[in-house]
Amino acid sequence: MNSNRILTRKLMGLDYRVWRVMIVFLVLSAGLLSYKLMDTPKCAPIDFKIKTVSDNDSVYYTNDILSFRTLNAEQNVTWDFDDKTPTAEGTFVTHRFATDGKYFIKVTVNSVCEFVKPITIKKAFVEETDSNKERIVGNNKTFVRTPETFTCSQTATSYEWNVSEHPEFGTRTGASATYKFEQAGDYTIELTLNKTRLKKYTKQIKVASIPKLISDKPVAPPTIGGGGGGSGGSNPSKLIISESTFKDFLDKVVEGVYFEADFAKYLCAEGSTPVILNGKKNKQITFSQACKELQKRVNKNFTGIGKRAKKIKSVSLNRDAKLCVTSIDINYD
Repeated sequence: MNSNRILTRKLMGLDYRVWRVMIVFLVLSAGLLSYKLMDTPKCAPIDFKIKTVSDNDSVYYTNDILSFRTLNAEQNVTWDFDDKTPTAEGTFVTHRFATDGKYFIKVTVNSVCEFVKPITIKKAFVEETDSNKERIVGNNKTFVRTPETFTCSQTATSYEWNVSEHPEFGTRTGASATYKFEQAGDYTIELTLNKTRLKKYTKQIKVASIPKLISDKPVAPPTIGGGGGGSGGSNPSKLIISESTFKDFLDKVVEGVYFEADFAKYLCAEGSTPVILNGKKNKQITFSQACKELQKRVNKNFTGIGKRAKKIKSVSLNRDAKLCVTSIDINYD
């Protein structure tokens, strides 16, 4: 009698055994839901900027080189341009659309978070009857860090020069334009006349690396300030470094990661190599002194409250016949 009463006890019309099953099910469901919520990455809003080599960010044309840069994503970024071309990876990529129309650019972050932005591509009409070679005159091949001048053989009211896939060069004007390429590879020089796409021409050039990265013989340091070069004799062979890489190294000096000794293998006179900061030729200092100066922090604003690190704006390396660095011009703010 007592056993039957225990097995048939009810709460709100349901047997206790039914309640136990329901409670177990709810606990398991809550656990699975919590795990799912914790395991799913949070997708912060992602935005990206689209630019053209001519800085016309309102109208885009077919075959124009467009650059795409994420504004607040730092890693594992994939781009789908909605035109059946392979996806691209990186926070900064470039792309050309072969046909006009409306496309939906999809950015995927960490293989999970997706964001879409529409873009309209207009059809560009480019003159094809004239030969490009008759309009852009210049060498087809050159070496890195070698200035090359390209001229236009046709008289026009305006000239706009660009380097395809490298918007960092900016737009240049005038009947000629001079470029110095820091990296080897293939480049496309673009010239637009009279601000019309009907007068647009291109020229392909190949930039090769310098054949030798190390000089054959030791490089003797130059005379500085009337005295010796600081080493008392010939230096060992010096390595060649590009201006862009040297600037990156100076950024690390500002951060306190690199020091004077890290540059010895590139400089003729090592730490005694003369340096001009921010164009002050009357206040020439040594590279050793420049490193200490760059590591000093400056006021954030006119109030003098707070300090910030210096920012390297540009670097110019002066070399001897063996490409050893004899002096340096550094600009910073």
